[in-house]
Amino acid sequence: MFGNKLGNYIEKHDIDAIPEAERHIHVRSLFYVWFASNLTIGDLVLGFLFSGFGLDLPGFLLAAFMGNLLGGSMLALMSITGKLTAQPQMMNSQRSFGASGGRIMSVLQWFNTIGWLTFNTVIASYAMAGLISTGSLYFIPVLIVSIIIFMLVLFGQDILHKFERYMSAILGVLFVYVCLSFPSHWSSVDSYLAGASFSFLSFGIVLALSFSYIMSWGPYAADYSRYVPSTSRDSRVFLFTLLGAAAASFWVEVIGFFMGASTGISTISNPTDPTAPISAFMGYYAPVGLVVMVLGGLSANALNLYSNSLSLRSAGIRASRVTITLVVMAIAFTLAIVGYTDFYTNYESFLYLLDYWITPWLGVMIADFFIVNRKWEKQVFRAFNPRGIVAYVIGILVSIPFMNPGVVISQQYFAGMLGGVDISYFISFSVAMVLYVTLSSKRSSIKSTTAS
Repeated sequence: MFGNKLGNYIEKHDIDAIPEAERHIHVRSLFYVWFASNLTIGDLVLGFLFSGFGLDLPGFLLAAFMGNLLGGSMLALMSITGKLTAQPQMMNSQRSFGASGGRIMSVLQWFNTIGWLTFNTVIASYAMAGLISTGSLYFIPVLIVSIIIFMLVLFGQDILHKFERYMSAILGVLFVYVCLSFPSHWSSVDSYLAGASFSFLSFGIVLALSFSYIMSWGPYAADYSRYVPSTSRDSRVFLFTLLGAAAASFWVEVIGFFMGASTGISTISNPTDPTAPISAFMGYYAPVGLVVMVLGGLSANALNLYSNSLSLRSAGIRASRVTITLVVMAIAFTLAIVGYTDFYTNYESFLYLLDYWITPWLGVMIADFFIVNRKWEKQVFRAFNPRGIVAYVIGILVSIPFMNPGVVISQQYFAGMLGGVDISYFISFSVAMVLYVTLSSKRSSIKSTTAS
């Protein structure tokens, strides 16, 4: 009987389109979803990382602002597609890439979400370990974090939106409290800035990584806007998503940068413990910083796990969302235990690698939904949409000479000419988008000629 009552509270819809009568989530809820999910440890750790590049303050602020604005705009456009279709984000891919092509994109998104799920679990568990003093018993905080995340995601959209709304307020207040510690560290920050200078390489890396982080939410976006009523204006969906995500991400990256600058601890100088900079910065009040890291990890991972389950369903896995959620959380728990003591080894490279599959996907999706086919029409998709596949593949191939990921492949020719700055993601995005529009125009021209 308890099981039946519990089932009444679990989200009923899976990857099917949400009926208009059940699209009850207000558009402003998108602000809270993306604000809370970016007041998190991932952005904070990224700020720590930035402090290790020796970039001067104006250069850092400009690069981080531009990166978040550009990446946040990509996320906001994808959020609009959820309102248009009432479907999960990776189901929307089937219009642009075909049914089978969309499933391939869903598999890539599954790897993306499992990666972020594991990373955030590790950081939140590090912070929890500092709070409850588990010593070398790594599995205890990892298990606690995993259980909490699973229970949040189990019930679905309504609980997730409410949770993120509360986290927006709680984390917002906590981060304001963290900022109150800044005045006592100004002398240390001044010493850091005295030795900092503008560098095109450092500027490019900060721009690229800040763009990469927030843009990587793009394949999640429609998952949380599909319950927004179709009568909501696209401009409001765009603005609430952009403001929530970009404002939070930029703010926390700046906090992380100042923490790393004032303590002299960055992810480069201390590549093992992600809690070290905030603990050193907060001093006696370090537990407050650790609470921020725990809650931030839960906030981000609630979205990671939920979208992970939808990506597998979109890929054609027939198991229920609840079953998938349980299995995936078990996988993330195992990966977090394995990687607990060697967290930062590939963090920077991981952010770069995210761009390589996501940015051309974004280029095709934006071209399809906002340039070629501006109105959503429900249709039966064939296995592959040649225009989407061709534009996507060529976008990646053309961008390879501009890559410099640090792992898998070595620095490529044009990246070397640019001093090591990796701009391949911007190349792949632009080429894929332009090529999709061009191929669509030629197809329309052929149809018109045949008809005449």
